[in-house]
Amino acid sequence: MERKVGTAAQGCALVRCAPEDRISDVARRLVDENVCAAGVVDGERLVGLLTWRNILGRVVATARDPREIRVRDIMTPKPLTARVEEGYHDAISRMELEHCCYLPVVEDGRPVGMAYLRHLLADEVRGQEAEVKRLNECWEYLPPDSGFGG
Repeated sequence: MERKVGTAAQGCALVRCAPEDRISDVARRLVDENVCAAGVVDGERLVGLLTWRNILGRVVATARDPREIRVRDIMTPKPLTARVEEGYHDAISRMELEHCCYLPVVEDGRPVGMAYLRHLLADEVRGQEAEVKRLNECWEYLPPDSGFGG
């Protein structure tokens, strides 16, 4: 059974910020939480995504003052999202197609977590390793005269 994105997002801190928050404040929270992206919310609704790349490319690289820049000025509006029940494979494929590493996970339009490409891929690898181990164990139990094992 394929794992769902909602389960991956449960283990990741979801940093939330508002469009009017200062970049300097949100950047500090990202560092404190050791995450790379924040969901931008207006009330309960996701309206954007703020990533470390937004901050580096649109503030640091252009020598702007992060205390003067607001999240709404540099966020990615209407970001690609994943549904809680979406499968890993679909999410990974969409992330690859859209060249993104973070997917806010939403339920009824409300952000409930953040899926990181590296976590989804690591979980996939662990799942494949477990399957290889199981198959190797099955292989060991085949009788030598079966033509398959031994």
